[in-house]
Formats: sequence, structure tokens, C-alpha cells
Amino acid sequence: NPIEKKLREVQAELHAAREERRGVSEGMKAVEKEVGQLQKGLDVSQRGLADMQRALAQTQRALTQTQRALAQTQTGLAQTQTGLAEMHQSVGHVHQVMTATNERIDTGERRFDNFVCRFDEVTEMLVTHDTDQLQRVTAVELEQARLQQEMEEARARIESLEKKAG
Repeated sequence: NPIEKKLREVQAELHAAREERRGVSEGMKAVEKEVGQLQKGLDVSQRGLADMQRALAQTQRALTQTQRALAQTQTGLAQTQTGLAEMHQSVGHVHQVMTATNERIDTGERRFDNFVCRFDEVTEMLVTHDTDQLQRVTAVELEQARLQQEMEEARARIESLEKKAG
């Protein structure tokens, strides 16, 4: 009977469409799970970025403290020069004051040079870390866009199959 044959064909197509829909649904669940994992990774990256920003703020505070110390050193140098002018009468005493002042200047310069080296290292480390973080975030965003497109394509296929089945 051709009607029964046609009915069996339509039922077979409907069954195949339902199986495909079930497979697509499972695929969608897997994609949604992966998107969730990517979101968790993005959250971790954002926390890392916040940590870097706190570290940068600490470095900036250290720079401010160093600038204050440098200003104090400059003030001390100015005071020393005034004292040298006033004590010019005693060469021995002036020599002692100059020696002490030079030691403070050398110490201040060494400290400042050490700070500049550490600041450069920290800055380079932060820039490298920021660059790495930005690359990871970009990769996550690209993957998320790809997954979103796949989800949209899967939904379109499901809708098409439902229209055929309906």
C-alpha cells in the first residue's frame, strides 16, 4: 500500500530528525558547558588583572615614597651647603662635614639607582604580564564568539528540522 509506505517513510524521517535534534541538544549542552568553563577562565584572568593593578598601585606608592626621600635628600644637601658656607673658617671642620655629606649623597644615589633598577624590573614584569593577560582574554573572546556562532547555527538547524517535522 503506497500510503502506508509513505507513512513509514515520514515516520522514519521524523525519527531521524528527533535523533538528530537529540544529538544537537547534547552538543549544545557540551558547548554551554565549555562556554561556562571559558567564563570561569575569564573570571580568573580578571582576578589576575585586578591583582596586577593592586601591585601597580603598590609600586606607585613606593615611587611616591622614593620621591619624598629624594626631596628630603635634596633638602639635606641644601642645608649642608649652607652649613659649609657658615663653617668656612674651620677647614678641618668643613672637611668633616663634606665627608659626611658625600657619604649621604653616595648612599642616596645608590638607593635611588637600586630603586630605579627595581622599578624598571617591576614595570617590565607588569607589562609582560599585562600583555599575556590581554592575549589570553582575546583568545577567550574569540573562542566565545566562535562557540556563539556554532550555537546559532545549531539552533537554526534545529528550527529547520522542526519546521520540516512539524
